[in-house]
Amino acid sequence: MGFDISKALREWEFDPGRIMARRFIGEDGEEVLQLRLELGMLQMNVRGRPDGKKPYGRESWFAWHDAQARQGQHQNPLAPFSLKEQECMELHVEVLQFLQRALCFQRIDDQDGIIRDTNHCLSALEFAEQHASERVLVQTMRLLRPQLISLRTRARSILAVRSQAFAEARAMVETGLEEIRHHYRMIGQENQAEGSKEFRSLVSLASEVAAQQPMTGQERLALALEEAIKEENYEKAARIRDLLKQFEKPVL
Repeated sequence: MGFDISKALREWEFDPGRIMARRFIGEDGEEVLQLRLELGMLQMNVRGRPDGKKPYGRESWFAWHDAQARQGQHQNPLAPFSLKEQECMELHVEVLQFLQRALCFQRIDDQDGIIRDTNHCLSALEFAEQHASERVLVQTMRLLRPQLISLRTRARSILAVRSQAFAEARAMVETGLEEIRHHYRMIGQENQAEGSKEFRSLVSLASEVAAQQPMTGQERLALALEEAIKEENYEKAARIRDLLKQFEKPVL
């Protein structure tokens, strides 16, 4: 097998203005994800850890440490579980890997993959906050939370809109906005929440959801009324007002 990937790079020219990712079946029959970089490419597994490793036979370091914490709590509830510095570093690297793959999933429109990987990252972050002895690393990991929340919220909302569940999509966006506010409250920077790019991105998402939602009959009439008034077609406007009054009648 040759090691030179020059031909593959030439056939997939790098574009610095966007995330370049593709998904295909590898020679072993397993799905893989590739990310084009300026000086090469990165290949990731689609399931489990992106690098394919299974620490102690588990799907991830987070899965391994979570199992250890649960086992320790069962055996001795009074002895608190604690992550050592090296274990915190391993968890941090793993979260970065899952986040990078989530961004690739976003590029190829795999919303389920985004939700799966961001859920993993947010759960791992919460676990580290509870059990890590190295607080500096936890603070570094914590900086990723707004981006993870934004990615997950957008993916959930997109799936809801595609199912015509517009009310559910709006509720998901509101939940995401509150989660970002809560994050900034917890780190003592509440006044910075609404100015963050992740918060503003979700505000824009709320507008996108509203724009895609089909208008009700009353909303269509209200829009027609505005247009009739702008055109100074007052006879038409009067007829539309009469129709709108029907929506104001109380239901018996």
